[in-house]
Amino acid sequence: MTTRTITEINVHCSATRPEWMQNRSGPEKVAEIRRWHTEQNGWRDIGYHWIIDRDGMVYTGRRESSPGAFEPQVNARGVGICLIGGFGSSANDAFEQHYTHEQGEALRELIEQIKDRHIGVKKVTGHNDYSPKACPGFKVARWLDGKQPQRAFVQSGTAIGSGTATVAAGGLAVAEVYPAIQALSAGTQELKGAVEQAKAVEQADPMRWVLIALIIAGAAFALYRRWADWQRGRQ
Repeated sequence: MTTRTITEINVHCSATRPEWMQNRSGPEKVAEIRRWHTEQNGWRDIGYHWIIDRDGMVYTGRRESSPGAFEPQVNARGVGICLIGGFGSSANDAFEQHYTHEQGEALRELIEQIKDRHIGVKKVTGHNDYSPKACPGFKVARWLDGKQPQRAFVQSGTAIGSGTATVAAGGLAVAEVYPAIQALSAGTQELKGAVEQAKAVEQADPMRWVLIALIIAGAAFALYRRWADWQRGRQ
């Protein structure tokens, strides 16, 4: 029996590719994660209390009677669960993008079992509810409620950069053609003089250079974020 008061379940991921140690047993995978935590992090044991493999099998980590080592704000009062997988995920991805159906069923069942053992559990969260990290790669509360992940244009760095460049290019195009349009409206006889005057004003206008700078910055940011996504394994 645990002597701790458990009020929360916190879900994490191993941030490994789907094929990671695929020909090795579940206990071997748990042992490898334990090695990461003890040898690389210097912890006394694996940080999670439970680990769910790709086939839905559930393995024991550290005892529930001991505080975890997964999220400082939850360790003392929570139970940590780790899903094998999640490499290259985003905080608002769908569960199915990174985990198997068997893992989903096992996670729901494990959560209910923990709640039965610890009636003080008030909420189930993900690591990304406390950290800027994407882990576990989906919003746990929305998934439990059967809701689709929230999708927002501003969540995509590539879209932000591309959008900025596109809008700025549109503004520059307007700035470039406006003098000619203005000249045409002035009448055929005054066309040449109006165009020359408009060009002189345009060259002195810093807005043109601001728009050019936005195009370059937006394109560069989009390329950087796309490269970063590839580095993280996102396609």
